[in-house]
Amino acid sequence: MFLRPCNRSVSCLHTAYVLRKEKGFFQLTVFWLLGDQFLKIWHDYYPDDLIICAKAGLDSLFADADSGRDRHRKMESGVRQKAHARDLKPTAQMDKKKVSVHVVVFTKWGGFSRRSLVFQRTAPHRLLVGYSKELVRYDCGWKY
Repeated sequence: MFLRPCNRSVSCLHTAYVLRKEKGFFQLTVFWLLGDQFLKIWHDYYPDDLIICAKAGLDSLFADADSGRDRHRKMESGVRQKAHARDLKPTAQMDKKKVSVHVVVFTKWGGFSRRSLVFQRTAPHRLLVGYSKELVRYDCGWKY
């Protein structure tokens, strides 16, 4: 599946400048994926992507699901085990013209996926291509 940018931040992405380091492109990826998750009102809560970078992030996510605070169904042990078995560390590979960044993202509307974004290395850092691959399926149980 090709990724689309977040709705509100896309207009300012062309002004972003990265210092050509992996960390900077990771930060650009976070902004590209989550930039519209601020100042939420009404239906803005549907996009709920959460970048998970470590096992501690998983543990926090599972604790929230168990508490019932987020109103989504508890995660079965199979989902938890599959998620814990994954390598969650974000990665970035750079070459002369482009940078590929890979992160694991959770959403209660589909589960865990690996998002891969390829940016132009030089400014303006245009997104050249973006993909999402399902890793662990999860369904929050809500029906519309």
